[in-house]
Amino acid sequence: MPHRVLAVDDDPKILRIIEVILRKEEDYSVSTAQCGEEALRILGAGETDLVVLDVMLPDCDGYSLCSQIKQAEETRHIPVILLTALDGVENKVRGLDVGASDYLVKPFLQKELLARIRSHLRESESARELKTRYSEEKQKAGELSILNRLTTEFNRSLELDDLLNHAAQVISTELDFYRCVIAMNGRTENRLEIRACQLGAEHHDTEKFGTDLSGNVIGWVAEHRRPLIVEDTRSVPHLQPLFADTRSFMTVPLLHVDHILGVVNVESPRPTAYSHNDLTLLSTLAGNLALAIKNAELYSEVKDRSENLRSMVEERTRELEDQKRFMECIIDSLPIGLYVIDRNYSVATWNRKRETGILGISRDRVIGRDIFSVFSRMAHQKLKSEFDQVLTSGIPFETEAISWTSGEKRHFHLRKIPMSMDGSEVTHVITLGEDITDRKRMEESLLTNEKLASLGKLSAGIAHEINNPLAAIAGCVEGLIARSQDPELRKLAAFDDFPDYLKIIDDEIVRCKGIINNLLDFSRTREILQQEVNVNQSLDQTLQLLSHHKEFKKISLIKEYDASEPGVVGNQGELRQVFLAMAINAMDAMTEVGTLTIRTSLEERNDLTYVCIQFQDTGCGISPRDINKIFDPFFTTKPVGKGTGLGLSICYGIVRSHNGFIKVASEVGKGSLFEIFIPRAGESAPAAPSDHSDANGLEPSMILGRGRMSE
Repeated sequence: MPHRVLAVDDDPKILRIIEVILRKEEDYSVSTAQCGEEALRILGAGETDLVVLDVMLPDCDGYSLCSQIKQAEETRHIPVILLTALDGVENKVRGLDVGASDYLVKPFLQKELLARIRSHLRESESARELKTRYSEEKQKAGELSILNRLTTEFNRSLELDDLLNHAAQVISTELDFYRCVIAMNGRTENRLEIRACQLGAEHHDTEKFGTDLSGNVIGWVAEHRRPLIVEDTRSVPHLQPLFADTRSFMTVPLLHVDHILGVVNVESPRPTAYSHNDLTLLSTLAGNLALAIKNAELYSEVKDRSENLRSMVEERTRELEDQKRFMECIIDSLPIGLYVIDRNYSVATWNRKRETGILGISRDRVIGRDIFSVFSRMAHQKLKSEFDQVLTSGIPFETEAISWTSGEKRHFHLRKIPMSMDGSEVTHVITLGEDITDRKRMEESLLTNEKLASLGKLSAGIAHEINNPLAAIAGCVEGLIARSQDPELRKLAAFDDFPDYLKIIDDEIVRCKGIINNLLDFSRTREILQQEVNVNQSLDQTLQLLSHHKEFKKISLIKEYDASEPGVVGNQGELRQVFLAMAINAMDAMTEVGTLTIRTSLEERNDLTYVCIQFQDTGCGISPRDINKIFDPFFTTKPVGKGTGLGLSICYGIVRSHNGFIKVASEVGKGSLFEIFIPRAGESAPAAPSDHSDANGLEPSMILGRGRMSE
């Protein structure tokens, strides 16, 4: 294509000469103008490569016209050669200052003009080529920058839907490809479905395209697995675009290791909207996008597996926690104290029974602690040797112990059991502690009952056998006493002491009869006449019997009765016998001086209401070695001839027959307290008592109920 030169001069002859020279020598395309206005119009058409400009023009000077050409963006690249008849340095400098490329003085030589035109056209072409290359390199650098940035963004996004929507937006807007649609293989079926659509700055509803994409350009590219560019859709009527107004499009497959993941399609309503460079850019971007999609799919799979694994772990953890809670509930529900120590003697388990009661310690205070610091009052070496014996031998250890820590005597059955976590070496020791105090008391009570039953049978037999010879002796003594009244016998000196001896024998026979009657009362099972008894009135009637006793008059009596006048159901005679025995024992314990306090009150025990009758004296008290024996038959601390030892045993039997029990507390030198508990009238028969606390803090104590239990 010939170069286009514009010659501007007010002299037509000069214009003709320039035109002839250029067309003849170089085959240039020459345009001419005789004024500045005409020259600007030709330049505005955009078909000029070089301007030869006269300085003197009818409507302006060449300097100002050159300045206008260089200031306009669309013409500033065109070289300008000034022609003038003025040959001065100032004129040349002025021309170069306004942007002229060269300066030629009239008259000029033909060869010089052509040489300068060729030189400046070559420079202009080089500049345009450099500019074009710079523009292309700049565009490629921009595209590469976009690719790098998008690759980073794609790899950062691991959620597939977010990744596809972002990719469609970038391709549509930042690459200025107008419409972008991304199709992927279906989640459940092996066919393409639209997953992202971007129309300029707005997302588009993907459902409008339907699910069958096999008949359009997306299906074709997916089948053939190669990029496709169509500059005008009218040239390929068999390939249908997605949009009805599309005139050009590019479609590239999303491939990963020869596996088709999907298709990227861009469309434009303009023909030839995309170049092969655009196709290369889109293909490169699609390759990066395919890798990012695969990463997102792998992430989704890993995430699903992780979620499944997390669910399995959580479920298994819940099962283990439920199993652990179940085992803890079993251990906590055991009616015996349990704790476990490891080989370092640290507490690993401490059940609820060990937390309750007088000796209870919260598990928060002991778990992880050294067992010897927990049981600091126990003999360290003895406790350690027991644990070491089990840890070393693997043989259970069993013993019984007595504790006074709670303020009362308690019996415990202790077992230490070896435990192995791996089935070989003993790793832990399980300690079981069972409070067997009630069982011990029951055993003692059963022994006492058996002893009393045996003694009752023995007493009945002895009483029967003794009564017969005693009756004969009593008859003989009675006859001898009658004969001792004979006056003749009284005259004999040897008979003086016979009446006294006979009186002693008769008194002792009466005493023996009393003992035998007591034995019979002790052993005999009688049908009790049940009636409601006013305890306060019965006590007053009993005290009335004692009021004439000379020893009873010497002591001080204090009565503290319950104002509600409590009543019980029982035999009034037997209850008076109990009250009388208690009062006489208190009187004997105080000798000639002291105070007897008798109280009545109501107490709640084991959800039952009891009438409590207390006899508290300030006598000599009972020693600890004797207090557990005072209810045994024939045991007495009184001097010989002062008591048979059957009184309290009989009282015990009477109280027990009334569904009650007796508590005793005594301290030598301070006195004794006897408490009788009988259910209040209207209450059901009670179970064995469970409250074993001592009255007034006196030690030791004894409880007697339906079975005798000693502390």
